[in-house]
Amino acid sequence: MPSLLKALLGRFPLLVTLTVALAIGLASPLAATATGVVHPLFNFDPNVLDPNTGSVQAVAVQPDGCILVGMDSANPATCIIRLKPNGTVDTTFSPTVAFNDGYGGQVSAIAVLDDGRIVIGGSFNQVGNIPHNALACLLATGAPDISFNPALGPNSQVFALFPQPDGKILVGGYEFPGNNLLRFFTSGSLSGTLDPDFVLNTPSAPILGGVNTLALLPNGDIIFGGNFSFASGFPRTKLARVNTHGVLVNAYAPVFYSSLSDASVDSIVLQSNGQLVVGGSFELVNSIPRQNLARLDDTGSLDLAFHPGADSNATSLALQTDGQLLYSGPFGNTGGMPRNNLARLLANSPPSLDLVFNPQAGSTIYGLALQSEGSPILVGSFDSVGNNNSYQRIARLVNDQATESLTLPAPGTVQWLRSGSSPESHFVTFELSTNNGGTWSTLGANNGLDFCPALSFSA
Repeated sequence: MPSLLKALLGRFPLLVTLTVALAIGLASPLAATATGVVHPLFNFDPNVLDPNTGSVQAVAVQPDGCILVGMDSANPATCIIRLKPNGTVDTTFSPTVAFNDGYGGQVSAIAVLDDGRIVIGGSFNQVGNIPHNALACLLATGAPDISFNPALGPNSQVFALFPQPDGKILVGGYEFPGNNLLRFFTSGSLSGTLDPDFVLNTPSAPILGGVNTLALLPNGDIIFGGNFSFASGFPRTKLARVNTHGVLVNAYAPVFYSSLSDASVDSIVLQSNGQLVVGGSFELVNSIPRQNLARLDDTGSLDLAFHPGADSNATSLALQTDGQLLYSGPFGNTGGMPRNNLARLLANSPPSLDLVFNPQAGSTIYGLALQSEGSPILVGSFDSVGNNNSYQRIARLVNDQATESLTLPAPGTVQWLRSGSSPESHFVTFELSTNNGGTWSTLGANNGLDFCPALSFSA
């Protein structure tokens, strides 16, 4: 709905209307609904899943608002499903994912490419009855893309996918042929083949352990985390950085340690200021106490001001557009407060726990994603959200309402301010009336706002 501003400029009554188009998603008429509660217009029925489904592990959102969900299922037809924005199953999307014995496989990573195709990774040997070991590409319809068939091994497992802006895709996992971090072409005659320009190590110096999570830096460098102890022949405990060609950045060598079990880095997310938030299972970072959550600067040094802590591992991270950080895992306490399996840090300095956001998931959340209009999508093994057992395995929360104002800060200038965790607008138009709404003229428009518009006009 347009916002309307009425002011007086000289002796003329001035009306300015603002029309804002946001990203695709569920309409949210619930302006007074508290953030963090389950979205009442999202109606996922957990009974559509196979009774022998294990954990729901992966989630990705398509540009049209549909939601892709990957899981461990005995039924090949439910290892990956697609939901409409309202949570109902898209029955036109029906790929099958299986092992060679016909039992369903596991989809633990999903990435949507710019052209609408879908890359899936996990533990499986065939997709749509076509041999694919642990990695495959689907057309938007769900049919296998037969041009993409990378040569991974029958026991390979894919844990992480990261599409690059140049059309290549980074793939991390375990028991890959010679190297647990690879980069593939995704289109053209080279689709599904290894990028020869990315050589992380040699068979004599492999990554010793799995790669669980990936991030791409603005300069093309790649940061990867997991449970490895060596990379490219050099000690790297759970986190490493290479340049775009796979050459190890020697100066970047943070150390993660746990006395209770083998430490691991399970999720990383890059903030707009270049700092990296790290979630996983660890007690010390660079010999300084940090309980399962930490933040590093560009050199790998620990941010001493960031210390929320969680009493169990942090399995997934998601960064909202206003800088607030969602994190999930099998914890019951974080930031010194009770929080069941999901919490949020405010974007203040130093970051503090959001005392209002408290969804209370009934068990572990393994995957987080943000819908196009900003509302969080949760997937995992939980059997309730907010003490309501109607919400199981997959849920969607209400997003914060954006705050905005439309003012005339000076004669001849219109200014619109907007903030919050809702996303940037798709487009904005301003119109002016000098005859009390009788006629209107366009002041200007903007697409993809990265700034606050301040338009000048004459009347």
